[in-house]
Amino acid sequence: MNTELSFKCSHSGCRCQAPPGERHCSEHCASLDDTFEVVCGCEHAPCSLTSTTTVQDELETDQP
Repeated sequence: MNTELSFKCSHSGCRCQAPPGERHCSEHCASLDDTFEVVCGCEHAPCSLTSTTTVQDELETDQP
C-alpha cells in the first residue's frame, strides 16, 4: 500500500496535485516557484480548464 500523500503544487497559480514526495507538478512550476502567476502555464488539465474559463470570463466582463 502506498502511504505517500500528494499535495497541491506549491506554485501560486497552479491548481494541480504534485506527485508524492514532490513540491511541484512540473518543471514549469518549479522554475517559477517564486513568481506569482494568475494563470498557470503548466498545461496540465486542471490548469488548462481553469485558464480557459478565466480568460473567457475576463473577456466577457470587459465588453461594453
